[in-house]
Amino acid sequence: MNISPPITLRPDQVGSRNMLEAHIGTPPGRLLIFTGIAVPDFQSNGQLDGVEVTVDLNARSNVPNPPFTATVGLATIYNDDTDLLFATDDVKVITGNNLELLLVCNIAVLGDPSSLHRFSYQAMVMLPPDNGVIAGTIRWNPHFLTFALDERDLFQISAFSMQPVPGVVPQPGTFPRTALQLEKVGTTIGTVVRKGSTMELPYEIRDLRMGEPIVLVSVVAKPGAFVLTNSPVPFEFVRTSGPGVITLDTGHLVEKPVDFEARQVTSGPH
Repeated sequence: MNISPPITLRPDQVGSRNMLEAHIGTPPGRLLIFTGIAVPDFQSNGQLDGVEVTVDLNARSNVPNPPFTATVGLATIYNDDTDLLFATDDVKVITGNNLELLLVCNIAVLGDPSSLHRFSYQAMVMLPPDNGVIAGTIRWNPHFLTFALDERDLFQISAFSMQPVPGVVPQPGTFPRTALQLEKVGTTIGTVVRKGSTMELPYEIRDLRMGEPIVLVSVVAKPGAFVLTNSPVPFEFVRTSGPGVITLDTGHLVEKPVDFEARQVTSGPH
């Protein structure tokens, strides 16, 4: 079999694309059901030619490689007189670098010439419960700040709770000593986009504990991530929206938007 370079299909290259979501259990897990008709338009020129087709399901997981079932709608069609063969060999659901859900299918075509123009698919993916999510957007003015690193590695994003200091017993009539404790580290999502006069990059902090007050969300530019231009004063990323203390529960799984904006350390916003 000749193996051709892989084909990746965007959501707009899938016909009749649908997703159904159901919540199961307490706390609720998520069952995602996907259907569609992929259009790889893959052609053979007289030999048995195979290719791996990846379909972007246009949804994200909260864990790497969650449990799934999947099938494609063309198994094998064969014509003995003309050596015509269409086959789908296997199918699976995986997660990409940003936990995007991807359906991966290996297909094969034999003919002179013959094309496998479309195949239908169905996939069911079971995601575990989301404990809690804080999400928002980080913004800056490119007139003053230009990012110099990979846009996926610009920020250190953290959520902190306040916890008693281990091993310190409070004296009678005093409060226990407390300190910030790192709960979760967040990540940016997608790519930097321009909105009016600012650049924007979404972020999220996932899998936060229910009922645990988050007293601080911080966004700090990594060393060397930005180049300062047209300003003698450095910038820091300041929170501009969302409550001061964030407590998530089963009725409030997501706090959004909790936005940040670059501001000069000694002056107003830019």
